[in-house]
Amino acid sequence: MNAPVRAERPELGIGLTLDDLKTVEDCDAAFEQLNADVARIEAQLAAPRDMPGNEVRQWRAKANSALRHKKSWMPRLQERRGVLLRERKAQQGATRHAAYLLGQTDKRRTVLKVVHEIAPEVLTRASAIARERHPELFEAELEAMSIMKEADMPAPGKTRQ
Repeated sequence: MNAPVRAERPELGIGLTLDDLKTVEDCDAAFEQLNADVARIEAQLAAPRDMPGNEVRQWRAKANSALRHKKSWMPRLQERRGVLLRERKAQQGATRHAAYLLGQTDKRRTVLKVVHEIAPEVLTRASAIARERHPELFEAELEAMSIMKEADMPAPGKTRQ
């Protein structure tokens, strides 16, 4: 006897699969649809049926099966929503962090400009000390300066005399 073939991407019972749900809002809409379907089936089960006894039993078995199927998707749907929500929060956090860093960079530039305006010798001395203490941070700058010297080009911000 052959076992029934299961779909690789089983449907939620509302014409969608979990892979079709790309946003938290998609999950919310699917959850609302499942809840509405569950409520409709439960209401039908609660209402009396005007059918012969055997048909009522068959109908109730099918309705209960559909109800179990719909309810079985709710935890999986909530799990998918959680994954998407965590991804969204991580992305928003990364965006906020990047904006924060950009703001910090702008603040630092502004402070350096003001120091340069007020006391350029202080900025020059601070730059020299930083180069001495952390040469690895200035390697690209030093390499560019050596290339410019070889090409007989003036340093940035300086003109030829």
